[in-house]
Amino acid sequence: MTLSRREAILARIADVIATIPGVETAGRNVDRVADSKLPAAVLFDGDEEAFENLRATGGAINIVSMSPTIVVSLGDVPENVGTVTNEWLAKVQKAILFDSQIEQLAGGRAATLRIPNGGARYVAATTSLAEGRSAEVNLTVHFSIAYPFNPTTL
Repeated sequence: MTLSRREAILARIADVIATIPGVETAGRNVDRVADSKLPAAVLFDGDEEAFENLRATGGAINIVSMSPTIVVSLGDVPENVGTVTNEWLAKVQKAILFDSQIEQLAGGRAATLRIPNGGARYVAATTSLAEGRSAEVNLTVHFSIAYPFNPTTL
């Protein structure tokens, strides 16, 4: 069975988040992680959308943008949870944005098959921090990854 480029990128992201220093539990599309296994980093595959290219019909190559998210679940005392959340955001950003294998698979700057705007792009982060819920936090980090979609390789 041949892996699609999308699957190869997602598999690599799952491997990368598992190696972030401090991650106790890593997974992909996992609903719940026990509190005793925190900090946890979970990849959710997300959606994807093809670029608007009317010539990309049938077996023609197009560029697709996928939108995976990584949810980091952690906890700390209320006085530290904001700082700890920001530290984790930086860890996740650095791990994904500077991974050479993701860059290669997605057709980024250093790729053999380079495409315009290929590679990982940080989009946003959201947290579950709110009054009365500051000891435990879910940090959701959103990325957009553009990659070449070649139907003939499926």
